[in-house]
Amino acid sequence: VTRKVHWVLAVIISYGVGAIIDHSLWVLIHDASHNLVFSSVIANRLLLCVANIAHVLPSAMMFRYYHILHHIELNKIDKDPDVPASWEAKFVGNSPVRKALWLALFFLFQSVRMVFYTYKVPAGPEMGWIILNWVICLVPAGALYYLYGIGPLLYLLFASISAIGLHPLGARWIQEHYPTQPFQSTYSYYGPANRVAFNIGFHNEHHDFPSVPWNNLPYVKQQAPEYYDTLFAYTSYTKLMIDFIREQKWSLLVRYETEKKLAEAALAAAANGKAE
Repeated sequence: VTRKVHWVLAVIISYGVGAIIDHSLWVLIHDASHNLVFSSVIANRLLLCVANIAHVLPSAMMFRYYHILHHIELNKIDKDPDVPASWEAKFVGNSPVRKALWLALFFLFQSVRMVFYTYKVPAGPEMGWIILNWVICLVPAGALYYLYGIGPLLYLLFASISAIGLHPLGARWIQEHYPTQPFQSTYSYYGPANRVAFNIGFHNEHHDFPSVPWNNLPYVKQQAPEYYDTLFAYTSYTKLMIDFIREQKWSLLVRYETEKKLAEAALAAAANGKAE
């Protein structure tokens, strides 16, 4: 298809359509990581590997492993894989240019962060699943390249990078982990993008009840308005992305430094308790 389409149009379609589909596949991978699609753990693992094919780069099984750790170690410095590393937070700072670059290359920053993540790493059977993930992704990619050349792969790669990068849907990472409002452990998003993203915006609800499938998350919110309606929530990913980039008061350091202070305060309280 990309051989017959001008590259500018291909980029526009990849960003405007492909990225939306790729993002939905990422959310499907997310739900399969929680074993919410099938009752069988193996079936869920196979599904997330297959859903990862369109992203070209094999990463679903690594995502599954580290995402479960994210739930267990939410917001803990050097333990939660989604909390920015100190070098990352300091490099990005509050520069609009560097924040935009960080979001555009989020997949790369996340990968480099994992290189230095030593709290827990995959081993044993997990490595077998990771290898299978690579095979399931790279074999179709190789076949696509052999039959149609590099064009279709570039199209898919750009859509994949955009889905979690400098794109309104990519602002989900900011919504979930990088505050631009009064500090909360995480934030929800209630807007139209949930219709094409398996309600992934219901993030507070998901963290409170990770075993609830995507279609029931709005019901969770409805059952506890006295709690969820008192929390700040976003309604526009586009506005969130623009505000995060432009506002110098918001940066990765907000999350890192706040979590560091909270951790230090907890240690100090624990030490004082023992002393008493």
